[in-house]
Amino acid sequence: MDHGPGVIAPLFTTCTRCGAEAGHHAGVCVIDGVLHWSVEGGCETCGAGEVGCGRGEVPEYVSAA
Repeated sequence: MDHGPGVIAPLFTTCTRCGAEAGHHAGVCVIDGVLHWSVEGGCETCGAGEVGCGRGEVPEYVSAA
């Protein structure tokens, strides 16, 4: 399995549960020639969390980070 260099960046969004600022980490890397993305984090105010990942096209909010 060939892993290319990856990038991890901070990402701040508005919590969909309570409206406070939520901090996440977004990452992208290339594995075997395929672009992979992931995001994880959550809201410190209410505890809501988010984890997501995928292959191919990177969602706008992840690429913006």
